[in-house]
Amino acid sequence: MKDRCTIVIPTHNRPHYLERCVRWFAALGMPIVVADSSAAEWRSELRSAVRYFHKPGGFEVYLQKLVAAAAEIATPFLAFCADDDFITEEGLRASVDFLGAHPDYAFAQGYAYWYQSFGSRIVLWPMPYLSHDVAAESWLDRIEQAHSTVFYGVQRSDVVRAGLDFLARQDFREIIDGAAGFFDFALTAHAAKSGKFKRCPVPFGLREYSPTIATIGQRFPTITSRNIADFYANLLAFLAGGEAAEPARTRLLRVLAGDYAGQIAFDLRPVASRKRFLRDLPEAWAGPIEFLFRLLAAARAYASREYFAFMKIFFRPEYARFKTFVLPRGSG
Repeated sequence: MKDRCTIVIPTHNRPHYLERCVRWFAALGMPIVVADSSAAEWRSELRSAVRYFHKPGGFEVYLQKLVAAAAEIATPFLAFCADDDFITEEGLRASVDFLGAHPDYAFAQGYAYWYQSFGSRIVLWPMPYLSHDVAAESWLDRIEQAHSTVFYGVQRSDVVRAGLDFLARQDFREIIDGAAGFFDFALTAHAAKSGKFKRCPVPFGLREYSPTIATIGQRFPTITSRNIADFYANLLAFLAGGEAAEPARTRLLRVLAGDYAGQIAFDLRPVASRKRFLRDLPEAWAGPIEFLFRLLAAARAYASREYFAFMKIFFRPEYARFKTFVLPRGSG
């Protein structure tokens, strides 16, 4: 698989996570590219195992570092992996094999999970990405049906490069703090234009849950920025390409309008956490109670028809290896 897929790790000021992530993939013998915008350059003996790009700055250099990283990829496929994530070898292999055998597909992924550690214990529960099977023959139908991000899956390298090149030509200066959702939507829509999506029936990605990260409240100021109108107008032209027929443009306009409306509505409609009552409990109680809450919620999800197959992860050797990376040494 090392000659077919490259792992791209975007990272920012988290060398401890980066070290762990690189160790995980280095053991698989896969090519790794690190796109680092940290203030300080990463110093590690693992540097020799990766292609490393250091472009210090804030979110304004995010696209630049990804474009630089993607330009160096020689494999036909790539997979982005956040520095605090894990991707299973089984999931990578199944996704790469599927894309290699199906040239009409642009994206493949397996089952995705959240995880949270509680001392020597860990809880793993399904991510609600249920719409990754998009097999419509019409590219317009695929764009309309592509409701889940493609960022953390396996994609064709040339498709990703074209999407990043488009984004790098846009002006996001006035809205940069809330631009992540627009990046993601453009890359997902472009992938859908380029081919179909497949969710392989195997465990794939494991993402750490953090109760301190908030994604709400960043995009509503973009309403007054010219950057938004220009971005969507340019994205419309980019997706439409040579398709000038009015029905196609009208359908695309509906998709673009729905995306922006959805992002703004998400920002303006924060949902109160069901765990908020834990703040009023003694610290010694809060941890065990949250652990039980997560455990029961996970069990309920796995018992459902939608997520029952996700339980495969617990019977894979990679799950045992994963625990050695996230739990304290010496814990079961």
